[in-house]
Formats: sequence, C-alpha cells, structure tokens
Amino acid sequence: MKKILLAILLLWLSSASPAHADIIPKDMKSIFVSAFIENLADFPEYTFIQVETLGSVRSQAKVGHEGRLHKGYKLNRMHLLAVPISRLQTGGEFDGQALLDDPSIARFDGKIEVGQELVLRSSPLSGKNIYYRITSIDGGVLAMEKVREQELMVEPDMTIGHFDRAFLVTLCVEIIVMFLLIRFGYRSKTSGAVRIGFSVLAGQTATLPILWYLMTQFSLIGMAVFLLAEAFAVIVEGAIYKPLLRMTWTKAMLASFLCNAASVFAGRWV
Repeated sequence: MKKILLAILLLWLSSASPAHADIIPKDMKSIFVSAFIENLADFPEYTFIQVETLGSVRSQAKVGHEGRLHKGYKLNRMHLLAVPISRLQTGGEFDGQALLDDPSIARFDGKIEVGQELVLRSSPLSGKNIYYRITSIDGGVLAMEKVREQELMVEPDMTIGHFDRAFLVTLCVEIIVMFLLIRFGYRSKTSGAVRIGFSVLAGQTATLPILWYLMTQFSLIGMAVFLLAEAFAVIVEGAIYKPLLRMTWTKAMLASFLCNAASVFAGRWV
C-alpha cells in the first residue's frame, strides 16, 4: 500500500508543475495545430528526425512518410534534422542528443507552427493544418518554407453537452470491470451486484462532474493535466470503494486504477 501511495504522490508532483502553464484565460480557448511536410519523398537519401528539447532532449522520433510532425509539451523547442541514411545505426536506432551535437547534420531550428495555439473563445476555429516544403539541404542547413494553411471549422466533440454520454460510458465500463475484478480477481462474494453498481456510481459522481467542468470551462489540456486528473480520480474513487465494498486500501486503490484505465481505453473507441 505504501508503494502505491508513493507512486501516486510522485506522479502528482511530477505532473503539477507543467500543469500550471496549461491554464487558459477564460475568454480564450486552445486549438490544436498539426504540421505536415509535403515533399519528403523528394529527398530519399535522408531520414528526417524531429527532436524536442527543453534544456535536454525530451523526445525524439522519425518523421513518417506522411510528413506529419508531432509536438509534446508546448514549451518544448522542436528541431527538424535531415540525417543521411548511411549515418543511422544498424536497425535504424539513433541518439537525438548526439545528432544535435553534430554540426554536419543539416537541421531546421526555426519556428514550426505545431501543437497548441490560443484563440478567442468566440472563434469558430477548432484547429489548423500547416503545410511546409523543404527547399534545400546543404551545408548543415535544412531550408524549409510554409506553403499553405488549412483552417478547421468543426467544433471538437469535447463540450459540456456531451457529459451525459461520457458519464454513461464510464459508469457502464467501470461497473463491469469492478464486478469481474471482485468476482474473479479478488474471488469475493461479500458485495452483490447492486452494491457494486451503487459504489461505482458514488465514485463517478464524486469525480467526473468536477473534472469535466474544470477541463471544459477552463480549457485545461495536455498530458500533465490528464495524468493529474486520473490520479485525482484514482485516489478519490479508491477512498470511496474501501468502505462501500469492504476492501483493504491496497485492493481499493488497485480496483480504482484498473477501472479508470479501462474507461480511458473505452473512451478512445466510443
């Protein structure tokens, strides 16, 4: 139990710092900007790698054939590298920091419009696609220019009006998982189906409305916010399950974690 609580505490602390930067003014909203490089196929002798840094390397990945660039935390700085195929190790492995330190590797260090962007809440924009073209790779310099921009005007399906569906899906999934876990995982018959359903309903009522309101009304987004919200849900719901389902702290927290994990997974498909 101590190990579980320590893990949750560490997760909370590691997520809390960047989460402050994700709080958006009430009259603004955040949209997602996707970036694409249209002509990667014109340079078959290179593998293109994006490296994100914030003091040190935070992430590194090869750019796929579709040319889409992905950005994590919004304060990260993105570097686009053109690495000769012959320079990559066997199996295509690479070290982003070593590539950044190598002056012979052509790179684009200018601003790439990708990730989160703030716009007025009244704006009809729900996102953007930005398209770039590589103009040359020469002398350690990757030259690239922005060629067009596509504005997306369809509102994302993440408003307070969809709360009822999210609540129903979450409730159904977590009741099923909890029932299976108690019956076949914990092999316990002390809690009937009605008690299990009521307990899960109590847990959802104590967490989902609060999290939904905060995340939609204040446009709280980002992986840090997601992890913080899930940690909150696991702790609060676990504390509710312990007395209602007559569980130990360890079993209650584990059950809460598994139920939340299942509902997150289901939410991606519904």
